[in-house]
Amino acid sequence: MGLILINSWILKELKACEKFIIHPSGLVYLACAATPDSRITWIPSLNHLNTAALRVRDRTAEDYVATYNHQTGKVTKLHVRGLPDPRGLNLHGMDVVADKHDPDHLWMYLVNHRPPLDPSIDAHQVGADSVVEIFKTKLGSNSIEWVRTFADPSIIVTPNDIVGGADGKEFWFTNDYRSKLGPSRQLHALFRIKSSSVGYCHTDTGCKTAADELYACNGITRTHDGRMWVASLLGGYVTVHAL
Repeated sequence: MGLILINSWILKELKACEKFIIHPSGLVYLACAATPDSRITWIPSLNHLNTAALRVRDRTAEDYVATYNHQTGKVTKLHVRGLPDPRGLNLHGMDVVADKHDPDHLWMYLVNHRPPLDPSIDAHQVGADSVVEIFKTKLGSNSIEWVRTFADPSIIVTPNDIVGGADGKEFWFTNDYRSKLGPSRQLHALFRIKSSSVGYCHTDTGCKTAADELYACNGITRTHDGRMWVASLLGGYVTVHAL
């Protein structure tokens, strides 16, 4: 989560970027924090839940989505339009998918680890209020427009990475732990207990668990044949799932 290196050039504008997606055009989309310090302050997957520091940061220190044009070397921070939640974006996993009817129309899926809405509530007691945000944009645009928020605390528990559909209506994601808080998280890692999962959500049918009893789920991607590959961070292997 440090500086981004492109062909041995350091892109100082991009720091603490958790995920990047390379569009077929070559344009790179990135989900980033303002600084490494701000990332360390609030990253629920590592139990870093300092809401006090999170709430006092100014708007210039917010997480953001950016594009990188490798032909021009230009980095563009994308304007967020229409997001109704005052807590803004606290980013982790991301996917960018071309619309099935118009390849220049893009759907953007973002894991958003929101702090508790009530500022008097300590996140160390309740965990993050994690959701998935769906945005739409055009290829090369300097903004993204909010479409909807998926919130289901029984299924979207500890989301890490995400794979989206080509219609803005469905996605798959990894939960890296079964619970948001508690000693069970450390015990499951120590004793290699399979307590991670893959979830699936659709606007018409809601959310459900798609695959359970996985070990230390982290990244997820979809192959050309439609299968899902899920990386085990601590296991050092990949599991393959047919839809």
